[in-house]
Amino acid sequence: MVKENMNSNGNNWSNGNNYSKGNNRSNGNNRSNGNNHSNGNNWSNGNNHSNGNNCSDGNNHSDGNNHSNGNNWSNGNNCSAGNNWSNGNNLSNGNNHSNGNNHSDGNNHSNFLYKCQGTHKSIFCKNKEGIAYEIFNNEYSKEKCSEFTNKIFEILEGWLPHTTNYLELKKQGWHTSYDDNNQYVDEYSDYEGDSLYHDAWSKLPKDKLALLFAYFDECTWLPENKFEIFKDITGLEKKSCCTEEGNYCSHCGSKLR
Repeated sequence: MVKENMNSNGNNWSNGNNYSKGNNRSNGNNRSNGNNHSNGNNWSNGNNHSNGNNCSDGNNHSDGNNHSNGNNWSNGNNCSAGNNWSNGNNLSNGNNHSNGNNHSDGNNHSNFLYKCQGTHKSIFCKNKEGIAYEIFNNEYSKEKCSEFTNKIFEILEGWLPHTTNYLELKKQGWHTSYDDNNQYVDEYSDYEGDSLYHDAWSKLPKDKLALLFAYFDECTWLPENKFEIFKDITGLEKKSCCTEEGNYCSHCGSKLR
């Protein structure tokens, strides 16, 4: 049942693997061993129902992770390990149901954090530890935090600040046969430090950015420095620059007409 495997032993119902051993129903893997129902992995071992991972081991139902190990039902993470149901994190470990975090560890149901540890149901916070129900570094009721977070994800419609080419390769489909020209998930090049994460946010569609800014203005109860914190986290700012033609300002995303 096995065919077109190169330098690969002990595979079962697995095709087109290169230097990959002990795979089961897993195709197109390169130098990846012990995978189950996992396709198109590169230098990634012991994955289960996980596709397109690069240098990432022990993932379960997790696709397109880069240098990220031990993730469960978590996709498109970069240099982030031990995440559960958490997507699009960068240099962030041990998160649970938390998305789009940067340099943030051990967060639970928290999103778009920067250098935060041990948070619970918080969003758009920076340099915080051991917090719960915070928005822009200020504490609010459980109900208000839930309402705010739900609205943010309604605006984003599934968009996350991925710091890798995860989405592009996902659209192409994960490799089911090995080829020397195969591309694998990797960081976008030419960026260092926070600029990589800020570049990911710069890809947010302008109409969604305009809706975010409008919602922040609508929430008069938010702190006065909300836009400053948002800029520190995402690199995006609201400017007095809306003098051009078109439907949206190309700088801040505000709706013009």
